[in-house]
Amino acid sequence: AVEALLRWRHPELGFIPPNEVIQVAEEFQLAEKLGSWVLNTACEQLYQWQQLGLVDLQMCVNISPGMYQRNLLKLVAKALMDHHIPAASLVLEVTEDTTMREVKNSLQLMQDLNQQGVQLALDDFGTGYSSLAYLRRFPLDKLKIDQSFMRGVPTDQGNLEIVATIIALARTLNLTVIA
Repeated sequence: AVEALLRWRHPELGFIPPNEVIQVAEEFQLAEKLGSWVLNTACEQLYQWQQLGLVDLQMCVNISPGMYQRNLLKLVAKALMDHHIPAASLVLEVTEDTTMREVKNSLQLMQDLNQQGVQLALDDFGTGYSSLAYLRRFPLDKLKIDQSFMRGVPTDQGNLEIVATIIALARTLNLTVIA
């Protein structure tokens, strides 16, 4: 699998981190347009790679809160159709905080995406709400351990224990783990 990562190198300010880019995009109500562009560009690239024979490759795309709450289902269906991408080749990564903003709507959206065949990953696991009850209810395929827990592994015993526990939890729930 590969992940589509949004990066901006400003000519004067240098590298602008993705979280700041997304924050500004949401502030100016551009998150949906930016997210749609990223999703379409990622699907287009995936299609090109699949034409070269990389048919089992998956593309992971982070979904911003603004994009998640609006027309995500339609945007995903259109991107898959426009770029001839099998739904199972697309993995949407959503943060815990985003899914927990409106749990009922999140659950329905995730179920609808899951019915399309799109895979879902819970990103930054362990840094937000971490509700185990919802973790069991959401139709997830993957659990992404937050990078803050990965720093220092294997020398940091505390982080190592947290990572081992998350891996065991994910295995019990039949989820793939990404670290």
